[in-house]
Amino acid sequence: MPWSARDTAADLRHLLIARCTTATIVLIDEAQNRGVDALRTLRNISDHHDTNVTLILVGYSELAKNLRNREPALEDRIARRHQFLGLKEDTLTDVLAAYHPMLANTPAATLHRINRTFGTANGGSWHRWARVLEIALTYAHTDNDTDRITPKLLDVIEGLL
Repeated sequence: MPWSARDTAADLRHLLIARCTTATIVLIDEAQNRGVDALRTLRNISDHHDTNVTLILVGYSELAKNLRNREPALEDRIARRHQFLGLKEDTLTDVLAAYHPMLANTPAATLHRINRTFGTANGGSWHRWARVLEIALTYAHTDNDTDRITPKLLDVIEGLL
């Protein structure tokens, strides 16, 4: 949906009400960074009689702390909570292999090293893994072995993160 920070909450409200007359999921990433007014607007849209909206707020744990203190009425409206935990060491390679062929071809020991080195372990950060992969794909041409993360490529990644 085209919407930018220049648009007002009213613009967003009108846009969503016009577009959300059939079953619609609106996903808000980094919801903890949205202001109370933006969250109220989203709540009003989901409550509007002409819409059929399900809101998914990602970043809930931080958001819940803020709402509990500042806007308990909004916090009470959250129907379901789910906390995603970090990747566990024993499932790491399977999840990464399913994510991208380059990670599937990378030795497990290298993946575990990346996980420990860049703080993606214990609490996890999929954004970090996406960044590691982005760097690996960008700089893979510097190595003859371009279908996996090699020690040489890992040095490049470590230098950039």
